[in-house]
Amino acid sequence: MNLAIADVILLNEALRRLLLVGDENGLDRYAEVASQRIWKAQHFSWWMTSMLHLAPEASDFDRMRQLGELRSVVESENGRAYLAEAYTGWPFRTEL
Repeated sequence: MNLAIADVILLNEALRRLLLVGDENGLDRYAEVASQRIWKAQHFSWWMTSMLHLAPEASDFDRMRQLGELRSVVESENGRAYLAEAYTGWPFRTEL
């Protein structure tokens, strides 16, 4: 949902610039700017899934590495801040 809202905000700015100012640059850059956020969210989803869900074929090493990663996030103020920011969505970027 955060990605959809971010896309609407970004597209709104691109269309506003096109219709009110005649500037096509926003539409030209829309896909590039939107995909930066999308790939950050894609990575975050992969990271959370791999950190929180055990794979059936996981070895003891894999499980201990996974637990170490989870502890690194939970026991670090910066880790918790990154998790909170990524989970709730990064600030909306409206500049194109």
